Amino acid sequence: MTDVVASPVSPRSCPDGALAVAVGDVPVLQNARGALAAQVAARICGVRVGPVAVLVRAVCRGGPAATVGNSDWGPVTVSRTD
Repeated sequence: MTDVVASPVSPRSCPDGALAVAVGDVPVLQNARGALAAQVAARICGVRVGPVAVLVRAVCRGGPAATVGNSDWGPVTVSRTD
């Protein structure tokens, strides 16, 4: 497995604790900051964090929940909690 380095997500566009990460229908992270959500989702999917951070930023800016990748346990999604 490769190391994952978080890419910054602007705190102005996503309040602290505004994101959730789920695998299938199971929440694995709730009330997270953007950078942490991107890092966790990328690690679960086994991909680089950069492309995941782009999708997380879109969710932070008010976009719909995003499927950021797939795992052996189902799709990995990031959504807002606020």
